[in-house]
Amino acid sequence: MKIDYNVTGKERKSLVAAISQELNSPIKYLGMPTMAYEVGGYHIDKNGIVAGKDNKELIADLQGLHSFVAVNEEYDEDWAEHKMHLINLESQNIPDYSNRGQYGGDIQQFENLQLTEREELGLGRERHEDFHGENGMRADDILEPESRTFQAELSDPGYPDRMEIFNAYNDEDAIRQAYEFCEGEILLLELFEMDDDYNRIRSVEITPRPDRLTIEIPLDGFTQEKIDNLNKLVSAKAPLLKAALGTDDLMIKQSSDTLMFPWFRGNLDAEHVQAYSALVSFLCKTAIEKNRITAKEKDTKVNPKYAMRCFLLSIGFIGDEYKTARKILLSKLEGNSSRKNGKRTEVADDEFSD
Repeated sequence: MKIDYNVTGKERKSLVAAISQELNSPIKYLGMPTMAYEVGGYHIDKNGIVAGKDNKELIADLQGLHSFVAVNEEYDEDWAEHKMHLINLESQNIPDYSNRGQYGGDIQQFENLQLTEREELGLGRERHEDFHGENGMRADDILEPESRTFQAELSDPGYPDRMEIFNAYNDEDAIRQAYEFCEGEILLLELFEMDDDYNRIRSVEITPRPDRLTIEIPLDGFTQEKIDNLNKLVSAKAPLLKAALGTDDLMIKQSSDTLMFPWFRGNLDAEHVQAYSALVSFLCKTAIEKNRITAKEKDTKVNPKYAMRCFLLSIGFIGDEYKTARKILLSKLEGNSSRKNGKRTEVADDEFSD
């Protein structure tokens, strides 16, 4: 069944407590990102939708005893057939255990109902009685973390001074949500926790995305002309670089003292990081050393792996020292890295004009 109560916050906690009380089952909070609960085989999502095995008696009790009225009900089983099944069981004097625990579960032995030592000393209750009623599970017994308010400051070319305010349960959850705003050219600059009046009360340290890598190069040696050279070089080889790196974005970002290359994602082990770092380093070195970049995009569709190998060798990936890096940077490309059009061809020393 799938029963929609359309409740959130404290009302949802009360619903979960009522289900726990009726089923005599413990509550399990599933945490982020679902924020759902599980009680006695039933799943209660963040919007108060209860899903699980058909149980009309439970739904009736939630409405009659706890005033929870569903806005929509869907059942898996034809209820008429189920009713006939119950009648057959009753005619044969066979108990129905399909909703075992609804009315208190197994009978408890009296010795199990003794007060604990702490309870005898008046230090507080350590458990609730094992039946539904005023001493059963309450909404306040449910441990759900309180959400807090955060503000993300973003760099968005299409929306200057962009700020996003949202709720999260902790810093880790806030960082995860803040990064969800960062698609394409959008960058996360700063993250703050806010009070109830939306005043910033502290800065949250932003940890790098585990599956993303941004390589930074100092601006030392770069003039505007050399930066233009770099952009032309990357633009000329954009189809190859995008295919080799598995990205759609080759934007180069500039701060007051560095150039940033947020191109890299996926496998970020030591060998991949070393290969990506070498690629950025050689791109920058080539842009600085050349007086002028006039290279135009060439047709690389016939044998992209060969074209990429030629390009890598031309900017400095020469020798066994860069063998692993070349292999990594060629791994996502199709074709034959050593032959062009079926014939082995020597690689030009320099495919860029001075």
